Amino acid sequence: MPSFTVDHNTNLPKSEAFQKVKKYFEESHGLRKLDNDLKCQFNEASHSGNIKGSKFECDFVITGEQTAKVSLTINIGLLLSPFKGKIQETLKTKMTELLG
Repeated sequence: MPSFTVDHNTNLPKSEAFQKVKKYFEESHGLRKLDNDLKCQFNEASHSGNIKGSKFECDFVITGEQTAKVSLTINIGLLLSPFKGKIQETLKTKMTELLG
């Protein structure tokens, strides 16, 4: 599976950034349309999570304290690999909308 990383720095505290990213993955209708088989697991203690579906997998971790850094590592299936650039751009835009 091809993979790539999206990093985003925010002025939000780590715990607030985690809650926003968690809510996005839990409630995103766009992701559900892309892959109905999504399963989300979150670890509040380590501010991390795993989103797994039949077409892609995403691991994320949030580091920092007063200002947080969100790192998403995405593994996409071969069928989605031609759209890698668009997926990467969309995630960067979404993280900016969510976290500033």
